[in-house]
Amino acid sequence: MDKAPRLLWNDCLSLIRDNVSEQQYKTWFEPIVFDSYDEDNRTLVVQIPSRYVYEVLEQYYVELLSKVLHRCFGTNIALKYRVVVDKAHGLTVDEEGSESVAIDKPKVSTRANQSPTTLDAATPQDLNPQLDPHKNFQRYIEGDSNKLPRTIGLSIAEHPGRTTFNPFFIYGPSGSGKTHLINAIGVRCKEIYPQKRVLYVSARLFQVQYTDAVRQNTVNDFIHFYQTIDVLIVDDIQEWAAATKTLDTFFHVFDHLFRCGKQIILAADRKIVVIESDDWGSVRMPSREVYEEFLRRGVRVDRDPYCRYDSLATADDLAALFDVLTSVKDKNGRHAVITADTVVANPVFEKIKDSDYQKYFYEPFTETLNRSARHKGAFELWKQGMDAGIFHPQLHGREHLNVKKWLRTLQSGEEVTRLSFELGTFGLTSAVDPRIKNNYMGAFNSGLDEDIKEYDKIITEAQQLFEQLFGYKSESFIATTYTWNPKIETSLKRNGVKYLQGMVHQHIPLDDDTTFTYKKNNYCGRRADEGLIYLMRNCYFEPSQGSASAQNCLERVKIASRWHKPATISMHRLNVIGTIDERNRCRNLEDLKWLLHEIIRLYPDVEFMSSDELGMVQK
Repeated sequence: MDKAPRLLWNDCLSLIRDNVSEQQYKTWFEPIVFDSYDEDNRTLVVQIPSRYVYEVLEQYYVELLSKVLHRCFGTNIALKYRVVVDKAHGLTVDEEGSESVAIDKPKVSTRANQSPTTLDAATPQDLNPQLDPHKNFQRYIEGDSNKLPRTIGLSIAEHPGRTTFNPFFIYGPSGSGKTHLINAIGVRCKEIYPQKRVLYVSARLFQVQYTDAVRQNTVNDFIHFYQTIDVLIVDDIQEWAAATKTLDTFFHVFDHLFRCGKQIILAADRKIVVIESDDWGSVRMPSREVYEEFLRRGVRVDRDPYCRYDSLATADDLAALFDVLTSVKDKNGRHAVITADTVVANPVFEKIKDSDYQKYFYEPFTETLNRSARHKGAFELWKQGMDAGIFHPQLHGREHLNVKKWLRTLQSGEEVTRLSFELGTFGLTSAVDPRIKNNYMGAFNSGLDEDIKEYDKIITEAQQLFEQLFGYKSESFIATTYTWNPKIETSLKRNGVKYLQGMVHQHIPLDDDTTFTYKKNNYCGRRADEGLIYLMRNCYFEPSQGSASAQNCLERVKIASRWHKPATISMHRLNVIGTIDERNRCRNLEDLKWLLHEIIRLYPDVEFMSSDELGMVQK
């Protein structure tokens, strides 16, 4: 390579600039920053400012990028995007660029998002069908849930416009395979009938092209182009819900194609919002009195928001939360629902002390509630919320505690841990006192075989107690502190768990809580080795922790919508608790109410559901 890679990338930008409008270049390409080039693997890494930019580049400009990279760098160049996900902390995530493989070697258009004209309609071989050849029927895995649509899709591909399924409309949640199916129809149709004009287009691109045609006074040319298509595939048509003029124009195209016996294929997403809230049932800070006693003893529990705000929910906490949830309804008339991820037990401190810290004893969290005067009647509110369909418990573990590590520290006589024990809690970390060397909150923070065996017993007991308390088995699970070794998934599956809640990156312990690795779970709907389905959180409402405000959460909901993903909101219990500080509950519930009403306003077709319900539609 004669030129430095950075200079070659500058050459790429110059070529791109010559092939797109100035506005397109400034918006999408000028923010791209050269990062590195691996000569051995022939991999170019560029940094981009957001996931949205990544989405646009991959959806609309991948062929242009492929062409200029080939021109400047040569053949077999892999492109990797380094996406900035948290600018304030400099956090990035690497994403692979798509392979640009064209079907029947179509002519690469340099018109980008501009409206097609009659010139684009010259001959079938000049039309880029915009299909992904990898999304074909060979790679479309057949199961009980998709056997019928796959059969129908094959029939349409073999006889376009001549079956009863014209138009063909497919509707379902993100991740269920809609885009793969309609793309496979187009690929198969093009294989059988290479002379036919097949076109896959997103609803968003159709709208952008229509807007461009209006601006350039070429709407008739735009309509004429689409009227020449033999098989028109339009994805994500729900985006036209408020685009009246785009819809009117599409109906002109639709009517012409239908009357001429051309095949029309349409797909639409479901907008889904799930709220997952952790730590229900855990004792955490027992009372305001205990909180003040810690401060009096010099333990700065005010430094940790979980110690400062979190406690067992009272009837007042739950009633206030339920008022907010019932203030909105989705398109089906359903109120917002909290998936209450629950630890079903707490330590029995007296018995543990009597054993000289050698043995562990636990009690159902309902007994913990009953022993507190201010929590009388709280579990009745749980039941009322469940009956109303707005409060849906799922399994978070037996207790929010690494029993082995906790007992070992108690036996050592460590001062602050012993003090917290005497005051009826365990949830303190080094954030409140540097004398605390261990965090006991991760119940499954070990990868040792002997601990995995013990975890199997804990999971079994947890699911049994969960069923006793609530009358059903939990079908989803999220480990405390989001940390677990995949070895425990065998036990989870055996105990009836089907879905794994979590973050994009899973923290995996390799030994006894000293060595960890990260595993990228990638996406909602991905199957783990044991067949469990991942449900990824992608939005955050955590105002009590000083981050993830309602406004920030709403922006992430918008991003999820743009990516056609369910919006799964992470919201820990501490945000709605007023036992330690009533102001915490009041201000946060006011913000939550605003957030829910904004979601309804922006997305009137939204559906609220629980985590296990989301898991069911991902199958």
